[in-house]
Amino acid sequence: MRSKTQNKTNMKKDKTTKNKGFYENTFLLKLKTHTQTIIKKEALVIASKEKTNLVPFLQIEECEQKIKTGFFLNDSNESVFQVCSISFLEGTKTFFLKALKDINLDSEQKLSFDVVKKGFSVASVTLSDKASKGLRVDKSGELIETILSENLNVSFTTKIVIPDEENEIKKVLYQLIFNDGVDLVVTTGGTGVAKRDITPDVTIKFIEKRLYGFEQAMMNSAMQKTPHATISRAVAGTSSETLIINLPGSPKAVKENLEAVLPAIKHTIEKLQGDESDCAPKS
Repeated sequence: MRSKTQNKTNMKKDKTTKNKGFYENTFLLKLKTHTQTIIKKEALVIASKEKTNLVPFLQIEECEQKIKTGFFLNDSNESVFQVCSISFLEGTKTFFLKALKDINLDSEQKLSFDVVKKGFSVASVTLSDKASKGLRVDKSGELIETILSENLNVSFTTKIVIPDEENEIKKVLYQLIFNDGVDLVVTTGGTGVAKRDITPDVTIKFIEKRLYGFEQAMMNSAMQKTPHATISRAVAGTSSETLIINLPGSPKAVKENLEAVLPAIKHTIEKLQGDESDCAPKS
């Protein structure tokens, strides 16, 4: 880990990065230890401003900007941790960091990291009573991750399977949007007219700006395959800095619908999160 002297020289912000892409800027995070700790690769580490008895623990001393799930903590351009979840424990915002290497920390050691966003953070949420009970393989959620990883610069993915229950959907969406701050949430399942098909009804309660173009593009694509697509009630829109897209439940429909809007996803997220570059391509 860098010493204080090294921090002053290596932690200067590169002002030229602001034109390289909205997710390539870095900011400073300062932490300190309270006990001597050996952290193994893949282990989870707790980080928060308030001291806790949970171990291993790192206390946040300074953070220049908002940290989101999927961000990396770099030391001299080497990624040491990745933020894999953010929660509130006893009212304190708490970060769960996954160690990307073995780390030996001394007691009362001060640490400084560049916080870096290397790509998009993506969550797939499968709504299925059977899959949530292990009675069906979640092929649709896996397909969503595959398609997005092959076509976008994705640096973090999480896959969640829950039953078609309103409270479960609300809890998951709130966690992903407002705690984790993921860039993209794609749900699959529950978009039809069956009694327990409630995904769009719950999703719409979170949406601040509805993206009718996404919905129309998906419907137009699906209608070319089957007239049954007309019963889909899938919605798409933005909530805070997160893009949300509902997809039907079958893998075939997931592929058809997601590929219809795939070319617009990157641009949408960038604009949603403050990218000020021109929308029109340069001639």
